[in-house]
Amino acid sequence: MGHVLIVEDDEDAARTIGALAKREGHTAMHATSIGAARRL
Repeated sequence: MGHVLIVEDDEDAARTIGALAKREGHTAMHATSIGAARRL
């Protein structure tokens, strides 16, 4: 699985997104998209 790029001040969100991605079997790209969507 690739790396998820997260803004430095978003470490907690990064962990949450990573956990969800693993549990649901999403790719890193999807996890990154989820992170972007949460910001909007």
